[in-house]
Amino acid sequence: MGLPLYYICIVFYIFSLLKYFFKQEFYGNKKNPKKIGLLLIRCL
Repeated sequence: MGLPLYYICIVFYIFSLLKYFFKQEFYGNKKNPKKIGLLLIRCL
């Protein structure tokens, strides 16, 4: 059996958060964090 779907989702969500925060640090612009919330909702 493969990994549980929720586990894959959690990993994907964490990567999304990391990507988001790295973009914040790198570009210094404040984007809407709703995008991350939508990603999490899509998983649930």
